[in-house]
Amino acid sequence: MAITEAARHRLYLSLEKALGSEEAATFMEHMPPVGWADVATKRDLEQSGALSAATLRSEMAMFAATLRSEMADLRADVRSEMADLRGDLRLEMADLRADVRSEMAGLRGDLRSEMADLRGSLRVDLADGLRLQTYAILGGGSVLVGVGSVLSRLL
Repeated sequence: MAITEAARHRLYLSLEKALGSEEAATFMEHMPPVGWADVATKRDLEQSGALSAATLRSEMAMFAATLRSEMADLRADVRSEMADLRGDLRLEMADLRADVRSEMAGLRGDLRSEMADLRGSLRVDLADGLRLQTYAILGGGSVLVGVGSVLSRLL
């Protein structure tokens, strides 16, 4: 049977008649505010604490297992992403090497062509210079021979 507030008040009035008002108030202060079935004992509190600790340990273990699983998934995802990035980087590097090689081959060809043009121009300029020098030497020699012959006649 649950104790109601009205029943507690009736008990107080009866105690007040029998014991006096101060003693009745003291007695009622020592009575629990609810029924005895609702009062927790030390044993109840210890068991509740043990259950709470066991529940907390269990929940922490489940959380740790979940966390480990999520960390493993994250590690796997990061490794996969890194492998993809490495593959992409290798492809980009291969393309870049091919582009550089192609450009270097083109530059080498351009350099060879310019060197051949310069060599040809140098040969032409050298041949022209040698021809002019030969004409100058021959012309100068002829002039000297002519001057020598004029001088020899005059003398």
